[in-house]
Amino acid sequence: MISEGTHTAKPTAWGLVERGQFLKAMIEFKTDNDEVAQWTGSIENDDFVKYTLENVRTCGYEPTTGDDLKNLFITGTDNGLLDTDGAVDIVVEHSEGDTKTYVNVRYINKAGSRRGGALSAGEAAERLKGVNLDALFKGKRASQAPQPAKESLDDLPF
Repeated sequence: MISEGTHTAKPTAWGLVERGQFLKAMIEFKTDNDEVAQWTGSIENDDFVKYTLENVRTCGYEPTTGDDLKNLFITGTDNGLLDTDGAVDIVVEHSEGDTKTYVNVRYINKAGSRRGGALSAGEAAERLKGVNLDALFKGKRASQAPQPAKESLDDLPF
């Protein structure tokens, strides 16, 4: 079984799979050590389709229409649309079932993308230079602001 963590792998198969009552897009990956892991993405909800599309693009396929994306998974591996020579980094996680451990590809990233922890304080400051995060907090209602603690039990409204 492939270990948890980040692995460099290539897509080897893709198509549609059923997971319970849901139809999912599937991409299977194989590492240089012949370890296999499978990623599945939803194609039944607009928000999830965007994430599925992002992952397909990371694997080297650039669909231009919804039909292109459908055809990728309908025709499966035989269509040759994904680059099976192009490596990506996959992040593998395990989940425990009743009697089995499941291997899941949580993320698909471009090969060689940043690995490791958070940026150093200096790197973070440099990257955020000129970014106006105050815009995220404009229009915050007064009721959302932290309220001062009550002085005593006599001040409680009941």
